[in-house]
Amino acid sequence: MKDIVKDLIFGMPWYCYVTLFVVIALLVTAFFLPPLAIIDSSVLYSGALLLGFSWLMFVTINIPQFIEKGAKIRAKWGDKSIEVSSGKEDNNKELLEEYDT
Repeated sequence: MKDIVKDLIFGMPWYCYVTLFVVIALLVTAFFLPPLAIIDSSVLYSGALLLGFSWLMFVTINIPQFIEKGAKIRAKWGDKSIEVSSGKEDNNKELLEEYDT
């Protein structure tokens, strides 16, 4: 389990770290600007948009790798959900077995 967390933290591309830094800086500056200690909803919304675009770029760049590994990708626009699965019944078991070896 430690390997999964390690890969999630250190395996992300550079643009994920840049957008995370920008969002944290945005929230901190919004906290200290007048009116003090009030973060406007527009700041939260812009932070969510930045993180969403970062995630979307990460997924679109890695789609060929997902397909190469035989993953099934489903996208729904009505409720805005994207699912990536390996096509097997128990995806978590396969992921944990990969990191146990």
